[in-house]
Amino acid sequence: MIDWITMNLDLPEHLWARAQLHVDRNSQIQKICPATGEIEWSVPCRESIRSDTHQITVKVSPSRINFSGSPARSMGLRHNVWGSGNLIECGRAHLRVADEALPEIPLAGLGAWEISRVDVTHNYVLGAAAEVRQALAYLREYDGGRYKCDTRRGETVYWSPGSAMRGAKAYHKGPHLRCQVGKGQAKAEPWEVELAELLPWGLVKMLGHREAAESMRRSTWYEHRKVLFDAGLSWGDLAKGQVVPFRRKVLVLGEPARSWGDVRLILEKRREAA
Repeated sequence: MIDWITMNLDLPEHLWARAQLHVDRNSQIQKICPATGEIEWSVPCRESIRSDTHQITVKVSPSRINFSGSPARSMGLRHNVWGSGNLIECGRAHLRVADEALPEIPLAGLGAWEISRVDVTHNYVLGAAAEVRQALAYLREYDGGRYKCDTRRGETVYWSPGSAMRGAKAYHKGPHLRCQVGKGQAKAEPWEVELAELLPWGLVKMLGHREAAESMRRSTWYEHRKVLFDAGLSWGDLAKGQVVPFRRKVLVLGEPARSWGDVRLILEKRREAA
């Protein structure tokens, strides 16, 4: 599913005056010279569209509009565990909210907007919260190529968090959803929070493949890699270049779930196979 979209619209010149009126009525950040009191520059603040969440914001300048947030919020969903994977549907949901927030500025259709950021997410179902934490522990070992792992922020695992081009993170969705509900940023039934405890959440700004230069023929490397993966090792173990004991338990993420129904179906299949 698509978890975040940032959209930008360059306004035609005949709408600049209307946009300026909006800017003048809202908060701005200014730099003032202490000696003369002269305003050296001012920048419009980013405005929260809805009072119950910080996840939909708009920034209006005289010639440009920036709209950013979770499509799940624009669609009126209670939380963002699930949502749409259709970029057009998500963009249209954002545009409807932007139209409501800026009635004084006639906005162009979706085709005129530039999309500068898209976050894509996947939820994977594991058997228990302990397995989710174990999966995150494995993912912390993955670091190589263009992806640099950052584990300094609690249980969340980040790869290249400072990159403007591509980055990724994974975290335990249950505690995150519970925190959002506690802050009034989401609504969820107790059974939904309970099932979310089984979900490690993977977020990527742009999907890509790790590049690696190996010292052996490609066919030989694939044969060796398959043996290691079947034994329970991960990319993290290979990237570290050290000998490690074989793990007794292999965690398989499988296909991502797309709804609570998927979560129940996956759990039922695992119980039947056990």
